[in-house]
Amino acid sequence: MFWRIALRNLFRNKRRTLLTGLTMWGSYILSSMTMGLVGGTYGFVIDQFTRGSSGHLQILSQGYLDRPSLQNSLPHPNEISSQVQQALGQELQGLAPRLEAGGLLVSGKEVLGVQIIAIDPVQEKQTTRLLQQIQGGSPWNGTNANNGIVLTRDLVERLKLTLGKDLVLMSQGADGSLGNDRFKVIGIMNEGASTVYLNMNKAQEFLSSQEVATRMIITLKDLNHTDEALKKVRLLFPDKDIQPWMVIEEEFYRAMKSDQSAIFLTMGIFLFLAAFGVLNTVLMAILERTREFGIMRVLGTQDKQLIFVIVLEQILLSLTMCLFGALTAGFLNIFLSEHGIPYPAPIEIGGMTLHHLYGSLNWSNMLYPFIVVVCSSAAVSLIPAIRSARLPLVKALGER
Repeated sequence: MFWRIALRNLFRNKRRTLLTGLTMWGSYILSSMTMGLVGGTYGFVIDQFTRGSSGHLQILSQGYLDRPSLQNSLPHPNEISSQVQQALGQELQGLAPRLEAGGLLVSGKEVLGVQIIAIDPVQEKQTTRLLQQIQGGSPWNGTNANNGIVLTRDLVERLKLTLGKDLVLMSQGADGSLGNDRFKVIGIMNEGASTVYLNMNKAQEFLSSQEVATRMIITLKDLNHTDEALKKVRLLFPDKDIQPWMVIEEEFYRAMKSDQSAIFLTMGIFLFLAAFGVLNTVLMAILERTREFGIMRVLGTQDKQLIFVIVLEQILLSLTMCLFGALTAGFLNIFLSEHGIPYPAPIEIGGMTLHHLYGSLNWSNMLYPFIVVVCSSAAVSLIPAIRSARLPLVKALGER
């Protein structure tokens, strides 16, 4: 019976119900979109950063992060790759080996200490976007397959080099021998400092490190599956050090967390303002019905029943409007996740330049606004409901 009374009361004054419902609907959509834009933009930044070079997971030898050395390499990277592909299956996007060492770069009279990173161009292209950052086309093709070297822009500017120039690279091999060879500059990496890139096959020969890699880069199709994939790979290689991108790129992760803390505080304030808007509308809608509630009491409605009906009205209305709000916000969040909102001027988040705000659709940006709108509607209706139930009948019937 109370459900029918509550529904009848909602449809009695359609204009008042519509205005109150639109406030709830708008508050839900704005809250959901705000959360979606924050989560989507940060997710996009993280995904772009990890796919740029570091990957989502890395396989290393125990202790390599603390003391990187060619003597602490991973043997038989092809076998590791096959096992990871079987374990992760469709979750895996790509897996690429890397070989790293220190060295000296000699150009004329200039000698600089550099980090050497050797990559397999074919596997790296499937795994990260590292090759897309190289100016000068696809390196290590044809005659460049063995003696080609890619330098960061910082090294090119310091040594005043151009594409096609020759230089000498020196390094100590895994067996302790000192190696040196002449290389030709075939590409310039747009980002990074004091790093040179070699073809994997040439680097293994140059560093006397055949059939080894210092780390394996794993990229997943979905960043959100990182924790699940991490557990699988750790079970597969209990004697190896398997680390997620949060550990490998600790500085970037800390910068993102710091930015997010400030954004979440702002988002909390926004949710509070959205709740306040609902509270104000619901409060006014109930207070103007004081005489109506007085008549219900005269007709025999008990105080507890009156309070229940008033609160039930707002709960039914908020649930209905949240349902319509979820459909609208879901569509908008999906649209924004694909197209984004362009910035008038690029901004920097976590060290990355951002040109668009991107949305996202997940359980949190659909559930939290629902809780805020429904709970705030029910809570604010309780106060005037108690007032209406306890107000003297003469005073209640006299209000307009």
